[in-house]
Amino acid sequence: MAGNKMEIDPQTLRSTAKKVENSAADVKKELKRFQAVIEGLGSTWSSEVKDRFLQNYQKDRAALAEMADQYAETAEGLLWIADELEQAEEEISSQIQAAAKG
Repeated sequence: MAGNKMEIDPQTLRSTAKKVENSAADVKKELKRFQAVIEGLGSTWSSEVKDRFLQNYQKDRAALAEMADQYAETAEGLLWIADELEQAEEEISSQIQAAAKG
């Protein structure tokens, strides 16, 4: 399986974490914006259709909010992995240098 090698470095992990964090923030921002639009419709729209829409919207909103939270957790995990990888690389480098001197 020589062709299936994966290389990851701390900088790439941190860069990816930032992109994931930005995606989470974008989702949360859009949820707030859409909520404001829906609240604005509240006084001008009343019907069974509105009630059904709001029921479905609340479910969808909850799912999107959960997704944004999961994105944030993923970003935290990527940052943790980057730190752990960097620490491991430093320890290995230190051990190699010590072995070369001895």
